[in-house]
Amino acid sequence: FFSSRRRHTISSLVSWARRCVQETARGVSPCRYGSIFLRTLNPQMHKYDAVVFVNISSQDASGAIVALLTEPILRLATNNSNLVVNYANAPLPLTYEAMSREKATKGTMIANALVVAFALIPAGVICFVVREREDNLKHQQMISGVSLLAYWIANSVVDILKSLVPCAVGIGLIYAFS
Repeated sequence: FFSSRRRHTISSLVSWARRCVQETARGVSPCRYGSIFLRTLNPQMHKYDAVVFVNISSQDASGAIVALLTEPILRLATNNSNLVVNYANAPLPLTYEAMSREKATKGTMIANALVVAFALIPAGVICFVVREREDNLKHQQMISGVSLLAYWIANSVVDILKSLVPCAVGIGLIYAFS
């Protein structure tokens, strides 16, 4: 709709606003970064009353929407059709407290994901135990001559190996991605 290379006039601003309203009514939102509501538009008296709505999820939206509004007004007020409003957005650096809060939030999210992922590891072990109980595999092995101690040691080793591989991969990924 509007680009920094295009020259804006009051009529183009009004047509953009109309197009936004029409497109939004159809379920498409072309003005998702912001919009301008012109309450009073009187170029003869140089009276402009506008409300600017800005989507703050985009850090460039506030400057772009305000530049979009002021450029045609300043052209009309100065009678200079070549006037261009350039804007720059340079946010302040994050404070130490904000950075530490961000790191803590990221750490909490990663910890929650790992807890959920590692909670699924025992499900693989439990499936085998339930199937073993249904099919009486322990009883069949005891009849075949396997000692009870060998049976439980073998089960424990297999369960530890099943848990060891995902844990090693998880720890390796944690170190790899800091």
